Amino acid sequence: MQYWLGVLCALASAILYACAVNIIPLAQAAGGSALFYLAMRGTFNFGLTFVPSLNTGGIVGFSPQPIHLLFLGGCVALQGYGYVQALHLLPISIATPLFFLFPVFTYLLHNVLESQGLRLIPIISLCASSIGVWLLAQDNSTNETTHLLGIFWALTAAMAQSGANLVLPRISNLNSWQLLRASYLPSFLIFAGYALSQPMPELTATVWTATSAAIFFIGSVLFLRAIRLLGAVRTSNIMYLEPVLAVLFSAMLHQDQLSAGKISAIVLILGATVLLEKFSRK
Repeated sequence: MQYWLGVLCALASAILYACAVNIIPLAQAAGGSALFYLAMRGTFNFGLTFVPSLNTGGIVGFSPQPIHLLFLGGCVALQGYGYVQALHLLPISIATPLFFLFPVFTYLLHNVLESQGLRLIPIISLCASSIGVWLLAQDNSTNETTHLLGIFWALTAAMAQSGANLVLPRISNLNSWQLLRASYLPSFLIFAGYALSQPMPELTATVWTATSAAIFFIGSVLFLRAIRLLGAVRTSNIMYLEPVLAVLFSAMLHQDQLSAGKISAIVLILGATVLLEKFSRK
């Protein structure tokens, strides 16, 4: 019973995350900015602190290594900003697969920092994902400058997520819930502070933004519940459905055309990511 409940939580989380991503372009089209969305999302996610079933310590849980916490929070803030900017400049079918290169970047950066050599499977994954990025770069439905800028922000978001992944093991005295709170506190303070200093966007943009942020928040709660019930590995395996669902929803909701090049690129990038994840856990 516990296993299937965990599977349902993970599936629901993947679906909700994909829905939240697809609502962001609607908010932006109505005049909502990336910073306003991130302020709203940071507020909802920082609200996890006050969910009784997740409240397992202080609000922030300060560490004796504050530089690591600051780096973690900065990476999470940059990841959020970069990803939302990429969604503004690129179709979801391009931005989301590019962002999901972060496991490949994490593995490569870890090997560089630890002075470890690359084996055959990581090299294959890197080549496959590089071909995927090249294919997405060719599928240009906007002007070239906008397209390249969107790719830059998507890859920046992926690199920032990699940085967050790499610093997590260095914060050994915080549990997972405290890490989540510490991760979103800088985003909450920075983006919420900015949003309060700006005029409120139109009602439609505010409603779409709040809807996406709320859905993301519920998805986060279910994701954490799935980790508790299934463990991190099984939950991560199920969560690979998220980018696939995001692209499919985009094709249905935004008439995002899935060309042969896009489909090939998505398969290469997600295949390389899954292959590398499986290899790195051995």
